[in-house]
Amino acid sequence: MSNRDEFDEEGFIDNLLNRQGKNAKTLPKARLLAAVCAAVVVLILVIIVSIVWSGDSKVDEAEVPVILAEEGAYKVEPEDRGGMDVPNKDSTVFENLKGTEGDSARQVENILEDAEQPVKKGEVFVEGEAPVTSEPESEIIPAPEAKGENAPAVEDMADKKPEPVKVKEATAKPTTLAKPEAKGGESGPSYVQLGAVKTEADAKAQWPKLQKLHPSLATLPLRIQKADTPKGVFYRIQAGPLEASAAREACAAINAKKSGGCLVAKR
Repeated sequence: MSNRDEFDEEGFIDNLLNRQGKNAKTLPKARLLAAVCAAVVVLILVIIVSIVWSGDSKVDEAEVPVILAEEGAYKVEPEDRGGMDVPNKDSTVFENLKGTEGDSARQVENILEDAEQPVKKGEVFVEGEAPVTSEPESEIIPAPEAKGENAPAVEDMADKKPEPVKVKEATAKPTTLAKPEAKGGESGPSYVQLGAVKTEADAKAQWPKLQKLHPSLATLPLRIQKADTPKGVFYRIQAGPLEASAAREACAAINAKKSGGCLVAKR
């Protein structure tokens, strides 16, 4: 057991301590060297990445094109617009058919009669015959003959003139005057008015379209009435003549399809 005797030698502990001190001094140097090497490697990687990145950005900026807007108008109307030429596009009849509402300030034809003025009872009973009012100038175009046995017959009342009404002479004695029965405008022919245009040619051109749109007008003749109003001359498109009840029924059927599409005219 010679090894056991070595521990008893003089200076054994001092030698052991010296060995441990040398090993402790060499460890920090090795760690420092490893840290320096790692830092150098990281620095080299950073430099390489920065060079590559800056090179890619320069190439991208050089390759991106610059687009400039052209000078001048963006849209230009062609000289030849093409398309189908639609005549009479400014006609007021198309507004009624399409149901479009124009501006509030557009020109509106007054097709209603003037308000009646009150008349004294004594002025009603005058001698002679009552004057007959003259009708405005109008043109009646006969409708084509209806085919088939079930085609409705239309009574031609355009040529009938109102007979003069004889008024009884007023007596001297004051008597109780009988009030005439109000018939609500039932006498005389009635017409279904469908619109008004500026020219007679436009009125004739619109009539076949209106007959196609409203089959109930197929057997009725066209009547074009010239109306001289403060806002200009208009040509009214009317169908008839009809009795007042028949005119109201025909107009109600048209208004059911298109609100405000027609009205009943007395003359």
